[in-house]
Amino acid sequence: MSTSALAPGLARKVKKILEIRTESTELLNALNTLSEIYQDNTPAARRQLRSTIEQRGLAINEQFLDAAESVTKALDDVQAQLDGLTASCTAITAALTSARSTASGLLADSDKAARELAAIDSKRGLVEQFLDKYQLNPEEVK
Repeated sequence: MSTSALAPGLARKVKKILEIRTESTELLNALNTLSEIYQDNTPAARRQLRSTIEQRGLAINEQFLDAAESVTKALDDVQAQLDGLTASCTAITAALTSARSTASGLLADSDKAARELAAIDSKRGLVEQFLDKYQLNPEEVK
């Protein structure tokens, strides 16, 4: 009997391991990281390997959260500044709208006054013509 007939699952696992490309950068990086964490080859260290890896992952995640917290704070500060700018823009828009409505009223009053002035000037011209034509001058009065 061959070994593959005795343990087909084991033969498949051995074949899979032999097909792994050991020169890939991902595998080399993973093995280097593992060698930093796993230094003693003792039964106790092997039993604690999973716990050690999980603790290492937890420490990395905590470092990431600390870094992300400062970024989040900076984004919150930017958001607060944007909210302030939005409030200022809203106030400026309201002031401009108010000024525009006031100015339009003043312009309407100014146009009305200009028309009235033109009408008065026209009437004055007619009155002066009338007086020139029908009023006695000082020589005619004597």
